[in-house]
Amino acid sequence: MAARQQKPTAASDGSAPAAESKRTDIRANEKKCSWASYMTYSPTVIVMIGLPARGKTYMSKKLTRYLNWIGVPTKVFNLGVYRREAVQSYKSYDFFRHDNKEAMEIRKQCALVALEDVKAYLNEEGGQIAVFDATNTTRERRELILNFAKDNAYKVFFVESICDDPDVIATNILVNDDLMSLSFKTTSSIFVLDLLDVISTNVSFTKDVKVSSPDYPERDRESVMEDFLKRIECYKVTYQPLDPDEHDKNLSFIQVINVGRRFLVNRVQDYIQSKIVYYLMNIHVHSHSIYLCRHGESQHNEEARIGGDSELSKRGRQFAAALKVFVEEHRLSDLKVWTSQLRRTIQTAEELGIPYEQWKILNEIDAGVCEEMTYKLIEETYPEEFAMRDQDKYHYRYPGGESYQDLVQRLEPVIMELERQGNVLVICHQAVMRCLLAYFLDKSAGCKVDMFDLKVEAVNTHRDRPLNKVKADAMPPGFHRRNSFTPLSSQDQIKRPRLYSVDNSLHVRMSHAPTLPSMLFSEASEGAELLQTFEDLFTRRDEQTTKMVNVGWSILVLSCTLLASARVSKKCSAPPEYPHATLQKKYASRQTFNNGKKVYYKCFEDFSPSKGFGAVQCTDGQWSRLTLKCEKRSCGNAGELPNGDFEYEGNSYIGEKVYAVCKEGYTLKGLNYMICKKSGWTGDFPYCEKGEATCSAPKVANSVSSLGEVSVYQVGDVVTVSCIQGFQLDGAEQIICGSSGQWQPQLPQCLPLPQPSPTTLLPVKPTGECGVPVTTRNSNANLADKYVTKTSFASGDRVHYVCDVGYEPAGGSRFRMCVDGQWTRLVLKCERKSCGSAGEITNGQYTYTGVDFGDTATAVCDEGFQLVGRTTRNCMSDGWDGRLAVCEAVDCGEPPEVLNADMMGRREYYTYGSAVRYQCHTGTLNGPNEIWCTKDGKWSALPSECEDITCLSPNIPNGFWRGARILYQYRDAISVLCSWGYTVTGPRVITCDRDGQWSPGLPRCTFDNVMCIISRLKHCDMNLTTAPPRGQRTDTEDGTRVTQQSYLMVGVEAQTAH
Repeated sequence: MAARQQKPTAASDGSAPAAESKRTDIRANEKKCSWASYMTYSPTVIVMIGLPARGKTYMSKKLTRYLNWIGVPTKVFNLGVYRREAVQSYKSYDFFRHDNKEAMEIRKQCALVALEDVKAYLNEEGGQIAVFDATNTTRERRELILNFAKDNAYKVFFVESICDDPDVIATNILVNDDLMSLSFKTTSSIFVLDLLDVISTNVSFTKDVKVSSPDYPERDRESVMEDFLKRIECYKVTYQPLDPDEHDKNLSFIQVINVGRRFLVNRVQDYIQSKIVYYLMNIHVHSHSIYLCRHGESQHNEEARIGGDSELSKRGRQFAAALKVFVEEHRLSDLKVWTSQLRRTIQTAEELGIPYEQWKILNEIDAGVCEEMTYKLIEETYPEEFAMRDQDKYHYRYPGGESYQDLVQRLEPVIMELERQGNVLVICHQAVMRCLLAYFLDKSAGCKVDMFDLKVEAVNTHRDRPLNKVKADAMPPGFHRRNSFTPLSSQDQIKRPRLYSVDNSLHVRMSHAPTLPSMLFSEASEGAELLQTFEDLFTRRDEQTTKMVNVGWSILVLSCTLLASARVSKKCSAPPEYPHATLQKKYASRQTFNNGKKVYYKCFEDFSPSKGFGAVQCTDGQWSRLTLKCEKRSCGNAGELPNGDFEYEGNSYIGEKVYAVCKEGYTLKGLNYMICKKSGWTGDFPYCEKGEATCSAPKVANSVSSLGEVSVYQVGDVVTVSCIQGFQLDGAEQIICGSSGQWQPQLPQCLPLPQPSPTTLLPVKPTGECGVPVTTRNSNANLADKYVTKTSFASGDRVHYVCDVGYEPAGGSRFRMCVDGQWTRLVLKCERKSCGSAGEITNGQYTYTGVDFGDTATAVCDEGFQLVGRTTRNCMSDGWDGRLAVCEAVDCGEPPEVLNADMMGRREYYTYGSAVRYQCHTGTLNGPNEIWCTKDGKWSALPSECEDITCLSPNIPNGFWRGARILYQYRDAISVLCSWGYTVTGPRVITCDRDGQWSPGLPRCTFDNVMCIISRLKHCDMNLTTAPPRGQRTDTEDGTRVTQQSYLMVGVEAQTAH
């Protein structure tokens, strides 16, 4: 804000200084080129791209509102409007089929007509930016627009909205402009502005709700939704997104992905395009409320003075107290409070008793040399400036100060922050409030305005706009409108219209206030002043949407929300856990979710979805039930093995094996098994080769063979295996070279003594058949399911075993063979599966009972952190159950405030170890001056208080001082003197210090044995004077002392004592 300048005052007799003397140089140092001179005239066409229900029209409207607000004339050209005018009535989605040649021709002609209107707006009506709002999904259509722009020397900037989030698309269909009509609702005096991004709003409707829109007059929503979805499918057939890598790499564009979650920006050409990108990357995507409140009445308001930095008046403090009651009654949660750096807004905020932020850019408009003057005094002192301001209040810039248009540019960062923030109360000034209203009260779909009157009287600072034009002879020489948008030397403002709006219609002046329900006006001019001040920024074509607003002492709350979904709903806690499924990572650490929020599950790593949908939704504090079913992944059939067969270990789940067995007369080549993994069956595919099979020598450690050292065995050869001393055979004693070239049964093992428990053998049947095999006790293995229904097995049959749930093979053969009526020994070993680490916890760790199946991991947070979620995880057959624990820093909340003290070390959050220090303005703390957030989430000490600092009267024998009293305040100083015959040793001046002690220390009065002898002088009269009381003395400037035996010398100097 410009520096405040010296203000003229009225003469004591009430007469104003001569106007001529004040006219000379108040603008001598004014810059001749304004803030926006770099915004040269460069017509640009913004081309929207995207499928229906992707938020294109929403972005078009917000972008147009913003550009008009900063002074760039912008207008939207919605192709849907042209299409409806051409077709008159809409029947069904067939109109949008790519093979409907007649409809395609109509749509093309509509585009050409719209482009002609764009041309007229940019060339003849003074527009600078035209927003071409249509799908523009084909390269053919975009080439048409590019050629049009090239022929007319326009720049082109594409904005493509891409969305693959099904929730966003579904919600956006519900609030699409074609499907929903919205209206403004206004009540009286505190304005509340609830901003809700329609793209992310959860809206629900019943089937019997009728839709009233140009395409769907009086149709039920179910049929409308069905038709609209088919319309989207028609567009998908020919949709060609922008290609930043090849085809469209030389175009200027921004791709907005999933409602602003990601952006891709390509070849920004100029300043205007950079402003467009800046705004689109900051538009709001969550619901929130903005409360606009003017400060309480100030002392300058009572005196009818403008600007300045005065304090609140008595009624202004009453308003601040009423504002506090309003905030408490409305239970405004998570409310941020912003003020300017001027005292009247700060004093209004301090009454609330909640933290607030000071923004310099929220200061009132700078009136320059007119600061703290009344309008009457301005008119008398600067009549020319007064007349110029009345003629063009928006563009007029005070000498040495600002114009409203300067203020708009100053407030641009505030607008961006308000788009991003949550609930905010802005306590500001009249001009600032007008500028913010000019932005939010533009033609914005779905804006509800509420006013709340706090019933506190205050002066009316509104000043009527003069109805009559200023006479020509009253204007200064060479006067023309001072426009801070273009340089003063530019004549372009003569050719270009001053009034801009979304549809570029002129503002219609009204002689009376429009009739609006539940709105109160003291006079029509108060609301008209607001519209007139910002007629360059927003206008209204019809009376129904005209808003006349009194911006006196009231709270303004702007509520841009879908009225159908304004009901407050409960939030949900963390979603429940389901078997074999886990939340997607981005939701895992969150503990609360807004109503309508959907979250997604996915199957565990070794599982795959078999049916159902992987999403649940929060509805009034309850989660819907997950329908997703996850089954363990299976590799399925391993295929056909020519001249052989596959034997499966189980159900072909991940980790299981399939074994290859060749038919008689064929030899197996390659590994005899494959393993099921995520990618399917892995390993080289085995094959069976014709020819007589052979077996290599069996290799059994710690054993000897009955046939000695033989390198190759023929099919049918039998080998008896025996173990060396100290080892026990585990497995078949005899093995046979099978037709596939493999030893049958599997090779035994020689294990150290003591020998394992023997396998129970069934009685030998005379036929050589075997009954059902009995499982070895405590083996944690079971016969495979495919064998459990059989009651007898022929000699040579094999069966295999699988490990119990939670166990996995750890060695030994899984097969047993029926040999002459008895089963060979089961040597399969099954051990508990290991889950490994349960994960790394940030700011914590797991303690384990073990990491195998059935074990538990318990989360423990580091000191100063607290656990969010489940404490334990269990090792299951498919890994650790549950989610990774989260350790959040302990939050102590806001530290206690100490009255009359500054707090150092403020921050947004106060977590474990955060410390703040206090320093009293006066006095000293009666407690610690530093406190910190402890691990228990509490502050280390109770609030302290600032107590006054006092020092006791100093005890200095033979010393005295003026103004003696019992107690002295902080920073009091005294000058110490000593009695006659004593001298000050140490500091003569001492001060009461911060710690209640005298600084730099007490002096002493020491005896000096000095006497003053009075000589009798000739021609001199000696007169006895009255001496001070004993124990005191007085010093003259030259050191002369007067005591009980001193005399007053007349005519000559008193003799100085040495």
